[in-house]
Amino acid sequence: MASITSRSSTPIEKYQLVCCGTDQVLAINNLPAVFIFSGDYKNGHHPDTFYDIVLTSITDINGNLITGCFKLADAVCYVESEDILWEDMFIDVTCVKTCYDCLPAPVYVPPIINPKFIYPEYTVNNVDAFDAEKIYCSFGDAKYQKALSLKYGIEFCCPIDLMQSTIEHEILKMDISEDLTACCPDALLPTTCKKYIITIPKGKEGILYFKDCNNIIRTVIVYAATNEYQTEVCGITGQTTNEIYLLSSNLSQLINLVFIEDVDCN
Repeated sequence: MASITSRSSTPIEKYQLVCCGTDQVLAINNLPAVFIFSGDYKNGHHPDTFYDIVLTSITDINGNLITGCFKLADAVCYVESEDILWEDMFIDVTCVKTCYDCLPAPVYVPPIINPKFIYPEYTVNNVDAFDAEKIYCSFGDAKYQKALSLKYGIEFCCPIDLMQSTIEHEILKMDISEDLTACCPDALLPTTCKKYIITIPKGKEGILYFKDCNNIIRTVIVYAATNEYQTEVCGITGQTTNEIYLLSSNLSQLINLVFIEDVDCN
């Protein structure tokens, strides 16, 4: 342990507290806190009893409370430090056995995936995008059921009407072929690329949609935060809440966003 000897030959030991999560030394008054132990532990706590535990709260002689996740260590030499007598500091303490017992649980970051659905901006002659998706999915499921029935003889308790699904699918395809905006977007036209400053509401997460500078729909994963925050994207000028919005993580809610169109993007 770190120690020096005073003129009276009384050993003086110096300690510091190191945060488990960051390895930063506890600072008091913006200076590294050094706790001086000269053999007096009126507070009932000897330094040797702290080496194999992790301190989670410390109350000093004035009732000040320090909380965290700290390991006791021998102090190093500092040009300046906040020196505190050991007996004035560790009046009351709480502890756990290891750093893992008091550090916050690791944050799980879900993988970025591309969920199966039609982009809501995708218009099919005024047909709702989610209705169009249902038609596509119903037709695909009906064809799959038919294939399983023919190959394996499987009978489904709730079969999908293949004829009805085919009719709806063909009508939808005709709508697409007649809708020039579905196959001939304005991406080939000259565009101006702008920076958009988007405000994400607190507690909201999901998939952020916008159109890039080539008028192509792009997505960005957005995570929830305790306070609202801003993020920036570059995209074609003149976008509205129909182009820039947030789709909730469970794909069940469209969240309108507040944003401003800023300067040109380089």
